[in-house]
Amino acid sequence: MVSSIARALRLRRKVDSECSQQKATKKRALSPDCFLLVNPDEEGNFKENFGDLPCDSRISSKREFGTFDVANSVGVDLWLRGRIISIEKSSFLLGNSLRIVRCDISSDMRNFLGSLHMGDVVDAWGTVEFLEKEIVGATEQGAFLKVNKLFAISRSENVKQVANLTNAVTRLEAGIAQLFRTFLVGAQFIETSATTDLSLMLTGDFERVFSVDAGRLNVKMGCNDHYHEVLELLGAVAVEVFANIQSTHDLELRTIQKIEPFTEPTVDELVILTFGECLELLKGTSLKTKNLQGFTASVAKQLAEVVKKKFATDFFIVDKFPASRKNTDIMPDPYNEHCCNRYQAYFGGIEVLSGHQTIHDRVMLQKVNKLATGGVEGSVPHAGCVLNLRTLTKAFVGLVGLL
Repeated sequence: MVSSIARALRLRRKVDSECSQQKATKKRALSPDCFLLVNPDEEGNFKENFGDLPCDSRISSKREFGTFDVANSVGVDLWLRGRIISIEKSSFLLGNSLRIVRCDISSDMRNFLGSLHMGDVVDAWGTVEFLEKEIVGATEQGAFLKVNKLFAISRSENVKQVANLTNAVTRLEAGIAQLFRTFLVGAQFIETSATTDLSLMLTGDFERVFSVDAGRLNVKMGCNDHYHEVLELLGAVAVEVFANIQSTHDLELRTIQKIEPFTEPTVDELVILTFGECLELLKGTSLKTKNLQGFTASVAKQLAEVVKKKFATDFFIVDKFPASRKNTDIMPDPYNEHCCNRYQAYFGGIEVLSGHQTIHDRVMLQKVNKLATGGVEGSVPHAGCVLNLRTLTKAFVGLVGLL
């Protein structure tokens, strides 16, 4: 009886061991390490249709890579190198810095494709074919790549792929900065080094100056009678920039829209409200506006919703903020000692700009701030602002807090 039980236990252990070995073998068979390492032959050709390509400078394949605007290459055989954006059973989306192309594979490549992850860098060779229906998730419509060879170049850790999104937003930010440059120069502004004190340049009779550094646009401008000359000009430039983004940066916007869909903002005209007018608008909400000295993120968001409903715009400027002891160089309101000539701009409820009229007269400055010294000797009346280009860009495409 005991020997029978012992034999049964030994047999059970043997079966379990064989099952474990079979599972391990199957797991190894699907492991990326077990796929064939491929290299071109001496003539630069590949015998294999898929595998891991080390690209270790052992030999040159003399391949020429095509571009991702595949709609212009129907019927052409080409190589594409990019990152995998998403994977289906028999297809995947391949992207470079901005464009995303659909790639279809044959059934013998499915296991290999299943070993890849989003973010992996791959080389795909095949024929560009016409496709009439919409290609979900791709920026390139009307054509796809029918893949004949697929090689993994660099494998990732299956992290969510954000390279295309980050690239598109970075390019969009650079484009928005360039649009501001173009319109400011057209308005007789002079761009200077970021290390230059713009206020001191005004004392040297430069009437309109700006600098761009670390994602921020710093602007100062002399005014003849009223700081609203500055406020209205800067606001008009911003509206002009928003009106031109779609035509000048359509590809970046389409790329972002495919990866992280957003509602296109509305900015048709400049809207300037006083702080007091904003409080009146907020009275119709559940917010308590008594003793408000500024707008928290949640208050600004709710204010933006009210402004959008009333004025049909996502961009607006709030003027005449409450005066504060911290406002050591901000011009006080001449009619209301509780207010000052400070303003902020919001896009989609996100603060993107802050500025004020600076006290230019030494006697007046020392009345407001007895400790003030230097920096205003001989200055002309002026105002300015700092615009956060990075925040503005992300607010424009609804990505604040995501990147």
